[in-house]
Amino acid sequence: MIGKAIFSRLSSTTAITALVDDRIFPESIFSGEAFPQSAYTITEAKPDRTFTGASGLVDSTVDIFIVAKDYAGAASLTDAVATALDNQAGTWGGIKVQGAFIKSRTDEHAPLPDSGQDEPYYVTTLTLSVWHEV
Repeated sequence: MIGKAIFSRLSSTTAITALVDDRIFPESIFSGEAFPQSAYTITEAKPDRTFTGASGLVDSTVDIFIVAKDYAGAASLTDAVATALDNQAGTWGGIKVQGAFIKSRTDEHAPLPDSGQDEPYYVTTLTLSVWHEV
């Protein structure tokens, strides 16, 4: 469910689509596609509970992967994604998001796993906490 919201937010943000066109994927990057690209995966979804039962909110951990062939491309896309998601709320793809917050960022310069290519890419991972309604 939250994957639909993340995809909707990323794919409807002009600053992102100007860089990636429609190269926003669930789960993995595709080495056969043009770059830059972005992918997202939901690594955890924790329903919020109170003493009286479920609160109706879920705290989901979402990883956003940004991959580009050069540093400038990775930095531009990372900035656009961070601006679109960090400290933001609203209805994304029909899902009520109470708030999205970047928890961490990692940067790598390495070949893509399982791509069969030795050429290194610039990869940034943004890990977010996304609070949303069930």
